[in-house]
Amino acid sequence: MEKEKTKNNINSLFKVCYIGEATAIYFSLKSLSLKSKKFVLSKNFLNKSLSLEKVFIILDDSSKDIKKEITFLNKKNFSDFLILLDKKNISVIEEKSSNFFLKPLSIFDLHDELYRRIEVICAISDNWILDRANLKFQRNDNEQIQLTEKEYKFINCLLENRGNLLEKKYLLKKVWNLNLENKIEIKEIRVVETLVSRIRKKLNKYNNAPKLLKKKGGYIILV
Repeated sequence: MEKEKTKNNINSLFKVCYIGEATAIYFSLKSLSLKSKKFVLSKNFLNKSLSLEKVFIILDDSSKDIKKEITFLNKKNFSDFLILLDKKNISVIEEKSSNFFLKPLSIFDLHDELYRRIEVICAISDNWILDRANLKFQRNDNEQIQLTEKEYKFINCLLENRGNLLEKKYLLKKVWNLNLENKIEIKEIRVVETLVSRIRKKLNKYNNAPKLLKKKGGYIILV
């Protein structure tokens, strides 16, 4: 996400793409977004031609291909999406997933939740910005941390779940696409620890930079 000076500027550039067949939800949310001017909403189909840059995706379980669409986004390591889900369809998501919003829903609550998630994606604090397009973590022109793709995905994952401890097992799946159940095998794989150490060295060059902490049960970012 490109660096902007104010939250309003950030959100005016951010696009939200609705994918589904529930036209009543789409048009109600569209009307509210036009009034609030906090993001731009459009309706589209999820396919290879759809650009995932500067976009947040809403997957409605009214879509006939909801399972395929979730799989597609996961394979792309794209986590900036929210599933509108009826309780009877709860089985389409992972047990620990936080990317869902239960129906019946309030359009106002959905709008506020989208805005909250967009703010998390765009702004880390009043100064630090996570730039997805250029793989940078920056506060200003003099304080720019170049990230690898894995480093970006790791930080982005922590930010999307800010305030929550993320287990190593969860991070291995989200960032490295590793599905491990054996606790001994998970413990022996050191890619998470190595990546955290590398990111910390980059952050420690600057005062008041975000902190990556390991606590009992998982990892958390403090901003």
